[in-house]
Amino acid sequence: METSKLIGALAVGALAGAAIGLLFAPEKGSEMRNKIVSGAKDVAEDIRKKVMEKANLLQSKAHEAREFADESLGKVRHNETFNQ
Repeated sequence: METSKLIGALAVGALAGAAIGLLFAPEKGSEMRNKIVSGAKDVAEDIRKKVMEKANLLQSKAHEAREFADESLGKVRHNETFNQ
């Protein structure tokens, strides 16, 4: 849930910033559109990086869990063999 809140907050912040920029900027429309596109690309890149970080963390945790499960299963099998 933390990641989705972060992504939502980033999106809302980007939209609010773009809206404020449009309202107060004395620039030509084409220049403003270029700035908005550039800002949106920056936000998208930041989101992509955050998602990749979380995905890598999740993959690492899954790998650790798999190793733990394999190790635990090996101990159970060893105990079953020993107790027979």
